[in-house]
Amino acid sequence: MEQLSITNHAMERYAKRIANRETTIDVNTYVQLNKDKITEDINTMIHFGNRIYTGRVGQREERPVNVYLSGTWVILTDILDKTVITVYKVNLGLDEEFNKTFINGILKRMEEHKAELAEAQKQTEEAATANGPQGKEESKNPAQFTRIYQFSSLDLVCEAARQTGAVFKGNSVLYKNPENGVFYLILKKENDSESSFNRVCNTLSEYGTRLKGDAAASGAYYAEHYDVIVKKDALKVLQNL
Repeated sequence: MEQLSITNHAMERYAKRIANRETTIDVNTYVQLNKDKITEDINTMIHFGNRIYTGRVGQREERPVNVYLSGTWVILTDILDKTVITVYKVNLGLDEEFNKTFINGILKRMEEHKAELAEAQKQTEEAATANGPQGKEESKNPAQFTRIYQFSSLDLVCEAARQTGAVFKGNSVLYKNPENGVFYLILKKENDSESSFNRVCNTLSEYGTRLKGDAAASGAYYAEHYDVIVKKDALKVLQNL
């Protein structure tokens, strides 16, 4: 299990909310004496918990996070820094049993929605496979299946690649604007099904911003004016960095 680093803020929250230390002196003393225990406990909570969200939250628009749920505790982690940002308890103002019942109900509904989405995607792929002429129309209009995403840093591109590089079967090229350091990723659907391509695009949108417009013209402009960082299969190349 990969060990995440724990920020001092998260350690203080652990001391207050889990170890029940109240005063500033007690909190600081507990943290100094129990750093290894706090690190192990929080990482164990993550390991045996459920990841319920990945993306941007609140003021951290440029820093995607993972949100984990362990019992009635929520753990927020920074994906790029691989650190735990904070921990807090779900408390709906009644008793602990009600909190657990509420959370279990939410998790059950999430699993049901996942199953429904998977079934819908499966049916879409089966219909696309059965409909031969429609598949031929896709190949006649490649621009319809070209996407461009803008990223503010290479770290964000690499994290997006880790989530999509193993499943994306098309080609991808990464450019960098040398003047402002912004990165541009161009995806072209080739052997992916339409639903699989859309899933990859939805994941990329959690880390970058999709740019609309003439993708072919934009790609030609990037090739002429920007630096080529990865010329072919960018997502596959960057997923291991």
